[in-house]
Amino acid sequence: MIKNEPDIIVSYKDKKEGFNGWLIIDNLDYKLAAGGIRVQKGLTQEHLKLMAQNMTKKMKICGLPISGAKSGIDYDPESPNKEEAISRFVKAIKPFLETRYSMGSDLNTSADELNEIVNKEGLLTIKHAIKNVQNFDSKSFLDRCNVLENNAVGNWKLGKIRAGYQVAMSALKVLEHLNIKKENASVAVQGFGVLARAAIIGLIQHGVNISAVSDIDKSIIAKEGNALPIEEWLNHPGTKLPDVNSTSEYDVVDCKEILNQKVDIMLLAAIENSITVENADHIDVKAVVPGANLAVSEEAEKILYKRDIVVLPSFVAGAGGPMSMNGLYGPKDCPTPQEVLDYIKMKSYEVVEMILLKSKTEDITPSEAAERIVDETNIMEADVPYTVSL
Repeated sequence: MIKNEPDIIVSYKDKKEGFNGWLIIDNLDYKLAAGGIRVQKGLTQEHLKLMAQNMTKKMKICGLPISGAKSGIDYDPESPNKEEAISRFVKAIKPFLETRYSMGSDLNTSADELNEIVNKEGLLTIKHAIKNVQNFDSKSFLDRCNVLENNAVGNWKLGKIRAGYQVAMSALKVLEHLNIKKENASVAVQGFGVLARAAIIGLIQHGVNISAVSDIDKSIIAKEGNALPIEEWLNHPGTKLPDVNSTSEYDVVDCKEILNQKVDIMLLAAIENSITVENADHIDVKAVVPGANLAVSEEAEKILYKRDIVVLPSFVAGAGGPMSMNGLYGPKDCPTPQEVLDYIKMKSYEVVEMILLKSKTEDITPSEAAERIVDETNIMEADVPYTVSL
């Protein structure tokens, strides 16, 4: 069962600037807790509690004896003093980073900047706690950490592609469930940040064409019989599509038009509440795969379910972090980037199939099925949290 209240709440008040910060560890049932750190103006303890709980769901659906966690500071991410603010917060929670809390990047933070900060505090990486609970020596641990910096697909490093790749693998399994051949599938992608681009790369690698894509300003829609030349755009800097005009192959239209596309799969990798009760009746797709948290409201999912539209839970399609960490730190020998990606694909297929089967058997939404699986799953503490045979 998921607990209503977390076992640990560390509250931080910054003496220099007066901002608040928190570390939430959902439960102490396991040696390790994992989750990202964010910098967000207006961030609250309650929001972090919900996010830590969501991380616990991801761990349980992946079968991992690990608690969910989240941390963050209520701070303007555009401030020139952001790094110093994070540093002071990190120093306060250092004992947890040494022993229990495996930290990742989240909103307005990056792994590179975070690693620089924890290095100054004498920690090997933001994943330092994993070294201790997995019983790695420093060299073995760092060898595995360095795999994240190796190219996995083209010039995309494993650390950059792993989360979006899992979203793509979930989408592939949904296509298989719907008996749609991937080479004939049509997919629309909302978003063009790192998560969306990584998902696009995973889909393209497996022979899926992208029919439509959007960023915060515009949508680019392929005309009938065409596929977008999206590989040309993947290295465009920032989180926006290149500035292009309509051609004989595609139309450039308003960003909201992405949700009006008639496609097999709508992949949501941008914002919360993209599909709500206001627009759920007008969505014309066969499945929705949300990579972004809370991209589909609970009420909207029920509407879509009644219309025979499959909607994966966001905490399932967004479980690339836990899956990739198990694929990286679980094997006896240090894996290659491709072996980690292969594990993500295998585990994604397994989890999605389990959820869709339960949804069909019990006539409940996939989210309800996933929640029941989480509630019914009792994962015992293990000698080490990450274990897998590649």
